Amino acid sequence: MPVVAERRGEACFLPQEESRAWFLSVGRAPGSRWRNRFTMRGGFGSEPAWDPGVCAPFVAPRPLLLVVASEDRLAATDVALAAFERAGEPKQLVVVPGDHFVPYAGEGFALASRAMRDFLLKHLG
Repeated sequence: MPVVAERRGEACFLPQEESRAWFLSVGRAPGSRWRNRFTMRGGFGSEPAWDPGVCAPFVAPRPLLLVVASEDRLAATDVALAAFERAGEPKQLVVVPGDHFVPYAGEGFALASRAMRDFLLKHLG
């Protein structure tokens, strides 16, 4: 199955327009070996089902940094924020304006990577 639609409306795993735009631009970059295919073998239907939101309260007392895109439709923003609320201290939340892929490039990447660096220096330094 394609990860994203090569043409709008085509069946795929990630139908969001931001997924399509990001994967096709990054996947088509010179030197990329990415293929627009994936197999669902082993990833779904596992027991117990993997749900990071359920795990959030059990991270403490280890520090938690959660970087959330404000308009995320892949890892829904409201679900991520609810998981953060359930997590114990110490915890830090960074909200990056934009969709799921904004933290991977440009200003969103600069914001997210600075937050990650500072978090690691604080808790591992």
